[in-house]
Amino acid sequence: MNLIRSIKTIIFLLFLTNTLYCRISNDSIVFNFEMAENTISFINYARFEPDLKKVKERFYQSIATTDGYRCLIKHLSRFNQWDDEKYFDYLINVTGIVNGNVQNVNDKNDIAKKIWKKAFIQTDSLKKIIEKLKEYELNSKALILARKYLPLESNINISFFFIIHGSTPAFSLGKSNAIDLLHIPKKKDGEPDIERLITIIAHEIHHSGFFDYIQKNNPGCLTDNRFTLLGTMVAEGMPTYYINQMPDKLNELKNSDSVFDLEVAKDWEKYGSNLITLFKKAEIDIKRNLDNSLIQDEIFNDWMKGAQGAAYVLGANMFYIIDKYLGLEYAIEVLKDFKKLLAVYNQAVYLAQNDSKTFFLFDNELITLIQNTK
Repeated sequence: MNLIRSIKTIIFLLFLTNTLYCRISNDSIVFNFEMAENTISFINYARFEPDLKKVKERFYQSIATTDGYRCLIKHLSRFNQWDDEKYFDYLINVTGIVNGNVQNVNDKNDIAKKIWKKAFIQTDSLKKIIEKLKEYELNSKALILARKYLPLESNINISFFFIIHGSTPAFSLGKSNAIDLLHIPKKKDGEPDIERLITIIAHEIHHSGFFDYIQKNNPGCLTDNRFTLLGTMVAEGMPTYYINQMPDKLNELKNSDSVFDLEVAKDWEKYGSNLITLFKKAEIDIKRNLDNSLIQDEIFNDWMKGAQGAAYVLGANMFYIIDKYLGLEYAIEVLKDFKKLLAVYNQAVYLAQNDSKTFFLFDNELITLIQNTK
C-alpha cells in the first residue's frame, strides 16, 4: 500500500512539474536596457557641456526616444501630468546641472538627488552593472518565483525596462514593467545583489500576472475606483509578503548601505508600530472608497506615498495572517477575487484566536457591503 501511494505521489509531482514547465514556457519576458544605457551616455555628455540648449537636444535624441522612457512617463502620469518638458526640468533640478557643472545636490530630504549625485561620479560602474546583469538568467529565475504565488490561468507576456530615474525604484503597468538602475540592490563589496534583484523583478512580474488574471476574469474592477484601496492592498501586500519576505527581512534593510532601503525600513517602523490604528483607518477608508467619498489623491497620499506606503505594510501583514492560519491556496483565491480580502482575513483571525494573540477584526457589515457591491 505504501509503495502504491509513493508511486502515485511521484506521478503527481511529475505532472505538477510538467504543468509548471508548460505554464512557464508559454510566458515571455523581454529585458530592455536602452534607456539606462542612453542615460549614462547623456550624463557623460551633460557633465561637460556648458550649453543647456545642446544638453536639451541630447536629451530629446538619446533618452526621450526610448521605449523605456515612454513607459516611465506613462507611469508618472498616473499620479500627475508629465511630458518631455516637465521631465527635462526634473532632470536638470535633480542632477543640479548648471552650465555643465554639477551644483550642490546633496539634499538630505531628497533621495533622488543623493542617488543622482553618485550616478554622476560612478558612470563606469553603472555600465559594468548593466554588463553583469545581461549575463544572468534574471527573467527565468524571477518568473519561477513569481509563478509560485499566481493562479495557473494567468499569463505573463511582458517587456521589462531597465531605466534611470532616481525616484521610482520599480513599477508595473501590466504588460510593461521597469526597474531603476540607480536602485539596483548591492552587496557590501558593491557587486549587484542578484538574489534581491530577482525578488524585486518577481514582485513586478507578480503585478503583471495579477493584472492579466483580473483583466480576463473581472475587468470591471480595474476601472471601478470604488475598489482602488482594496485592490492596492492585495496587489502590493501579497508579493511584499511572499516574494520580498517582509517584514521578516526588515532587519536586513535596517543594516543596508542603500539610502532607499533605509527609507523603506523607516516606513515599516512608522506604519508597523501601531498596526491596530492602521487597521482601523483601513476599515474607515475602504468604506469611504466604496461610497465614492475617498478621492484618489487621498488614497495615494495616505496609503501609497513614501518609500513603501501604508498599503504595503498593512497588506503584507494581512497576508501573513492568511498564510499562517489558512495557507497559500487561500491567498491565491483572494488574488482571483480581491473583494474577498477582508472576509478571508477575518476567517484566518478566527483561527488565530487559539494562539491567544490580539488581531483586528473587520466589521461584518462592511464585508457584506463589499460582496454586494456590483
